[in-house]
Amino acid sequence: MKLDDITLTRAIHDGMLRMDPHRRVRAYVCRELAGPWYGTDHSGSVRESADKSPVNVLGEMVYAYLAQLVGNFVKCKVTPRSFLMRGEARMRQYMLDDWSREIDLARTMRLATLDALVGGLGIVRVGNRSGKELCHIEGKNYDIGEIYAARVDLDDYCRDPLSRDESEDRWRAYRYRASREMVKQLWPEAADAIDAVPLIKDGLTDGHSSGLEEISGQRSTQDDTGDQIELWDWFGFENGQVLHSTLCGTTDSLKIIRPPAEYEGYENGPLHLLSFRHVPNNAHPLAICWQLLDMHLAMKNTSTKMVDQILRAKTAYVARADGEQTALEIRDSKDQEMFIGDPSTIATIEIGGVMQKLYPAFDWMRAEANNASGAASMIAGQSDVSKTATGATYIANQAQIRLSDMK
Repeated sequence: MKLDDITLTRAIHDGMLRMDPHRRVRAYVCRELAGPWYGTDHSGSVRESADKSPVNVLGEMVYAYLAQLVGNFVKCKVTPRSFLMRGEARMRQYMLDDWSREIDLARTMRLATLDALVGGLGIVRVGNRSGKELCHIEGKNYDIGEIYAARVDLDDYCRDPLSRDESEDRWRAYRYRASREMVKQLWPEAADAIDAVPLIKDGLTDGHSSGLEEISGQRSTQDDTGDQIELWDWFGFENGQVLHSTLCGTTDSLKIIRPPAEYEGYENGPLHLLSFRHVPNNAHPLAICWQLLDMHLAMKNTSTKMVDQILRAKTAYVARADGEQTALEIRDSKDQEMFIGDPSTIATIEIGGVMQKLYPAFDWMRAEANNASGAASMIAGQSDVSKTATGATYIANQAQIRLSDMK
């Protein structure tokens, strides 16, 4: 495997190009998931009907699955032996470090699962930080390093563009940010290359932005307090070995600052991929949200039209010329008020209202969306009261089977 600046730059650039369509679809799904109000104030403006989304199928499905898959997956608990640590501030610090690490792990798992639902792929890097002292408690030696699990965003990940499956990946890489001064302390021999890398605050883009960062509104790219730069960790798989290298720069101009060497970790490398559905001979998994996107848009448009028709509905009075005064008195009358007039000269008509054919169409689409998402309503703890007890039990069992398979 040839490893130099030009080769790795081209490989990562091609890998990012291969992932770009999936990233853009994920950004579109996230915009639909967030809705029109996220990061935008519409309270003082007149909105078009198409901008309203009263029913959000993706939101209902995603958070129903998320709560079941991650809600009770990681538990934080202080054991009785922790009380022995009360006399030592150092021991209390170790206890709090462990607790904080479990909280971070729960958050990481939740975000990775959300990534897999909306983008097809959840990416987690696991490792072992060095530099901690050996902790000896109750006759046991605890890890000398701090084990961690960190989420990698899909916008910062790429893989072998020729791979047809996860097992065929010849390499994987991910991008992260770090202080320029800290990076120079780690690799002083590459100080010139590190100084040549543009800062994040300079607002330079590499052409691979999915638009996900702009969902919450306009972003400022200027921050004079930061000196962060972009780094890439590259992992290659060859002859049963895992090679590791670190590069700095943008995807069209990368420089190696850590020479390629064998990875000092476990067999398969530090990147773990979470996914739920796949397409044969395609490396990128299929997101559940992508399969429901057409149904989501259909229900969104139908519910928007129904709400718009409801808001436009009104009542009007039609009267003959000689009954105008009576019509005005009826319109302005109060409860049990009496007045003289001929009610036969007046007719009440309803203008607008929901078209009756929209109701069965909306119910059909909701049922189909629920079936396509794997009984999301049952998973969410909701059930149609019209179902029999036997039917509801059967659907609940099938929903549990789907969840168990995903776990």
